[in-house]
Amino acid sequence: MDDFTNEFTREEIEALEKEVERNPDDAVAWADLGFCYGNLGDHQQASTALQKAVELDPSLASVWANLGGSYASLGNCQQATDALRKAVELDPSLVLAWANLGKAYGELGDYQQAVEASEKAIELEPGLAPEWANLGGFYTSLANFQQAVKAYRKAIELDPSLVLAWANLGRACAELGDYQQAIEASQKAVELEPDLALAWANLGWSYTSLDNFQQAAAALQKAVELEPGLTPAWANLGGSYAALGNFQQAVEAYQKAVELEPGLTPAWANLGGSYALLGNFQQAVEAYQKAVELEPGLTPAWANLGRACAELGNFQQAVEAYRKAVELEPGLTPAWANLGRAYGELGNHERAIEIYRKVLSITDDPDLTRLAQDGLKSLQAGV
Repeated sequence: MDDFTNEFTREEIEALEKEVERNPDDAVAWADLGFCYGNLGDHQQASTALQKAVELDPSLASVWANLGGSYASLGNCQQATDALRKAVELDPSLVLAWANLGKAYGELGDYQQAVEASEKAIELEPGLAPEWANLGGFYTSLANFQQAVKAYRKAIELDPSLVLAWANLGRACAELGDYQQAIEASQKAVELEPDLALAWANLGWSYTSLDNFQQAAAALQKAVELEPGLTPAWANLGGSYAALGNFQQAVEAYQKAVELEPGLTPAWANLGGSYALLGNFQQAVEAYQKAVELEPGLTPAWANLGRACAELGNFQQAVEAYRKAVELEPGLTPAWANLGRAYGELGNHERAIEIYRKVLSITDDPDLTRLAQDGLKSLQAGV
């Protein structure tokens, strides 16, 4: 976020240090010294010198702008924002100060202010392609994907080589449900930069949304090879493998996702599903238990936990899980039917009969109707 434009040497810095020592009230000398340090990447020294300059002469707009750049490089985004706002108040035509102010607001999570600053920079210099890309990012953070798409498209119209603009355009299009456009943008990104994991991940996500799981798995596998810490890509890869019936690979992908992000509830739930489909019901139970521990209101996980417990013959645990599922979603008829079966297995025939009758009163599903009718007949016959 620096605006430093002058090339300085160590010798020139030494000369300026001597100058400010001789003339400590020379604001311009302090400013030049700050510019020197900034060019050398020493933003701590730069910010100290630039701060001194604006203390001596608060009207130096460009110095405020560079001070903001140094603060931003040090990660002091609030101080950066304050300095950059002062710069544009003094000189509203400072394009890069507006652009950097937008970035500083973005770092602070104030995306609406970031949009306004970025739009001001673009108003002053409409051909600034990277700023259109930044604007797209701010709109994305506000979940205003329609505006994000417009900004990203303008960025790549001005500079078709902006890889991240293509990648982020792909994501924004996917968020809008325009998966074909998302695929085209993501493909362009990986064509320009084949090692961009983010673009491969976005490409995989879009293929998944179109049920093209083979290509999704290939793209997501590429993403995690390039960036093994990309948790969402691992989770989506698990989903693609599961959809293809490759449940062992799905398990491995979901395991990696929860290893990277132990609080990722959907991945735990899906891991349980993949284990269950492999017949590994004990591991399925453990995964589902983790999912409902993280998100107690996750009804499907409770229902699936009940099913896995029942497969293991743990009918008391199955009853508890099914009861929680129907408590959360009283209209979940399959869980009611399975609850009736579990009570029957525990020998609580009275309760089982009561629940089977409830199922018959609330479902039109022929399979569930048959299950409840058969359960009732068995129990009433004393079987």
